Amino acid sequence: MREASVNQQQLTSVLAEFAHTLVTDYPVHAILEHLVQRVPEVLPVTGAGVVLAEGATLQFAAASDDALLRVEGLQRRCGEGPGLDAYRTGRPVLVPDLAADDRFARFAAAATAAGFAAVVSFPMRWQGEQIGALDLYGDAPLELGGAEFGAAQVLADVAAAYVVNARTHERISASAAEHEHRSLHDPLTGLANRALLLDRLDRALLLAERSATAAGVLFVDLDGFKAVNDVHGHHVGDLLLVAVADRLRELLRPGDTLARLGGDEFVVVCEGLSGADEMAGVARRVATAFERPFRVEGRAVEVGASIGVAVAGADERSPEDLLREADRAMYVAKRNPSLVPGRAAAALAAGHHRTSLESELAAAVADGALRVVYQPVVDLATGRWAGAEALVRWQQRRGGAVAAAEVVAAAERAGLIVPMGAWVLARACADVRSVAGLPGAPRGVAVNVSPTQLSHPAFPELVEDVLRRTGTPPGDLCLEIGTPWSGAAPSRAAARAAQRLREAGVHIAVDGFADRHRAFGAGRDVDVDVVKIPRTFVRDLGCEPVGEAVVASILHQGRRIDARVVAEGVETAEQLERLHALGCREAQGYLLGRPRALSQLRTALAAGSG
Repeated sequence: MREASVNQQQLTSVLAEFAHTLVTDYPVHAILEHLVQRVPEVLPVTGAGVVLAEGATLQFAAASDDALLRVEGLQRRCGEGPGLDAYRTGRPVLVPDLAADDRFARFAAAATAAGFAAVVSFPMRWQGEQIGALDLYGDAPLELGGAEFGAAQVLADVAAAYVVNARTHERISASAAEHEHRSLHDPLTGLANRALLLDRLDRALLLAERSATAAGVLFVDLDGFKAVNDVHGHHVGDLLLVAVADRLRELLRPGDTLARLGGDEFVVVCEGLSGADEMAGVARRVATAFERPFRVEGRAVEVGASIGVAVAGADERSPEDLLREADRAMYVAKRNPSLVPGRAAAALAAGHHRTSLESELAAAVADGALRVVYQPVVDLATGRWAGAEALVRWQQRRGGAVAAAEVVAAAERAGLIVPMGAWVLARACADVRSVAGLPGAPRGVAVNVSPTQLSHPAFPELVEDVLRRTGTPPGDLCLEIGTPWSGAAPSRAAARAAQRLREAGVHIAVDGFADRHRAFGAGRDVDVDVVKIPRTFVRDLGCEPVGEAVVASILHQGRRIDARVVAEGVETAEQLERLHALGCREAQGYLLGRPRALSQLRTALAAGSG
């Protein structure tokens, strides 16, 4: 009987290589293939194989050669074998001499016929869970000593740990990819949404600037869509939107982008155009698409469209500006269908449309009816304020409180975001400076800034002026920039402004993963100082393993780029406990402190309970 021995140098090498997979994206299959190839270098065995649990079934996942893989498969076909027993019982199963062992008669006969004389199987275990089994084969009877037995079990358990790690990576990647796809696409039609549309439009404008071509936007609003919903129901209305999306896709060039902005609004972005005439041709093709009825659940449904067009060459217009221009042109077309024969009219014109909400917001901005409240960002080690986030609030005269997200959206639509944002910035800096001398006062203030504000040519000067007037050190101001997950992607102008302000000492924060290229787009090199963990992932702590893995990944990436990481939306003690355990140092949320007015903040600090 052959006596085994351990090659300690090779064992150390294998374990070191496994450790490397912690910071890589190796798939499970690659890890197992590597394991079975290296095991014969550590122990004098002929080969190795792995049986792995895949859900409720067992799969023979890897083997050191094809012949051994076929023998491994015999265990499943025979319904018996040492690997299956090791997995089921959680204990090693030793068959040092297949010819002398009668526990697995059918498997032993087939394995012996294939040239194997011994099998030793070790359970792959991770935190009390059976992951699979590592099978070691010999072409002669084999006896394991204590050291060899221990080394084999270590290899099995280490492999189990890294299989779990690889599976977690795969789940995180799949979850992040699905999340990113959802965040960039309309769930009903699968078309690009506003965030992705603006990113593609930014790319089109960059191409126009570099190649002396033009970029075009075509804004399409359906006419008669409400009547379809009223007569046939919202189900038919949704199917009609899908049919419109499918028909418009067929009309466009491969490089064009088709998006749905919500409701019955569609937008087309065209890049590399020769000029306005070519864009007018696109508009005519789209108008023609509405001359035929759409087939929805066997019925013919007719709708028209009002179309607005905007074209830009090598100028400095932002994506938001060009989109608004096309939107205004669409409203001109809707009010003046006689501009072009038929209801599907295209117009190049300027216009402005405000809902009653937007009109009232304009009055509120002019009258100073908005207010700013401050939510604490807490140092989890001390429980003291590490900073404060400024949040805008608006109480309508008759309609009650308006959600912050709705205020920002209305300000964007009404073209008020720049003046409103400037007021919030000045108010926040002045307020926080006014309490700076009180014990426990926040060390600085974070102010949310939209891509539209950041893209404004005068924004850096505006910020610098506010800092001078309020006496705020640049390092006490943090600008939280919207990312593709939370709104429109910042443009090239926005990236330049952010980098300029950061060089002046202002801190820059982004939501989501600590990846400046996700926040500002590839090729826009902007350093960030603070990374926010979105409340979406914080909410899942303690109940969703993937959410916890994503939070851990964001914390790791924040440390990698030397950025502070702040968790948002902490509402339960369990979430706070998990953040502590994962190494998060700063957080905010209702559990730690609700937003409060300046007077409430001053009172709390004066009382020593800030």
